Amino acid sequence: MPLIIRKDDEAFWIDKNLSNQNIQSLIKPIDETKMTAYTISRDANNVRFDRNQPQLIDKVVYNELPN
Repeated sequence: MPLIIRKDDEAFWIDKNLSNQNIQSLIKPIDETKMTAYTISRDANNVRFDRNQPQLIDKVVYNELPN
């Protein structure tokens, strides 16, 4: 499961002196109303494809999937 860090906590998260207690304080559920889910390119999960391309996370509509 990935950890989603709030924008306000980014500088705090990368502090090399961050204690275990501080790390634990950042691990909390994210407010789902602040997230948007959408489908992306199938190539994003293809190990034979150069996945270091920003367009891979652009929204893609697949007609075979429900809206």
